[in-house]
Amino acid sequence: MLNDYNVVKIPDTLSDEEAALVEPTAVAVYACDRGGVVAGNSVLVTGAGPIGMLTLLTAKAFGATKLFVSDLNDTRLEIARQILPEVITLNPKRDDIGAAIRAQTEGGVGCDVALECVGNEKALGSCLDAVRKQGVIVQVGLHPGDSGLNWFNVTFKDVDVRGSWAYPTHLWPRVIDLIATGAIPASKVVTKKIRLDQAVTEGFDVLLDPAGTQLKILIDLT
Repeated sequence: MLNDYNVVKIPDTLSDEEAALVEPTAVAVYACDRGGVVAGNSVLVTGAGPIGMLTLLTAKAFGATKLFVSDLNDTRLEIARQILPEVITLNPKRDDIGAAIRAQTEGGVGCDVALECVGNEKALGSCLDAVRKQGVIVQVGLHPGDSGLNWFNVTFKDVDVRGSWAYPTHLWPRVIDLIATGAIPASKVVTKKIRLDQAVTEGFDVLLDPAGTQLKILIDLT
């Protein structure tokens, strides 16, 4: 049975497309809350997928002034630059993530907050390398097993490592307001719309393609 307090009215100012993005955006908002992202911060997001991009847009809405994103897929990095032209994109296949971020942060200290949105051990290691002393790492992506994080460096750098599990249900009205007011332009992550009868061939199959040409695909039921 559904409890009435779990139901949130969608305002007229929110389009159907934006309403469909409230749930993943809530993941991003909670992750930035857990990271304590505030105005003036420098932020690294590992993973330029839908959650990673929504997390970048949320960090910007929270006032972050220098944004970095790392991904192994250059197509995804190009999409990231189209969505957020000021973002600095890095590919760990050819970039030393920590060194690149230290070179582009004041005093070479590293970023204030690093959000791991992949669920990948190497990406988590990049976060630890890139974050400044007494910075914050937030684990957003789900790891399939144990992680070999360098706990000496965690201690030496005096960093906080925090989990971020989905979101609390009371967050939804706030997320709706953030999208409805344009503070978080969540619809920017939608790269394709399809019909229900195209869901497999033009939806799931496309998203499983390693080329990563699409970011977020919505099914139009109208």
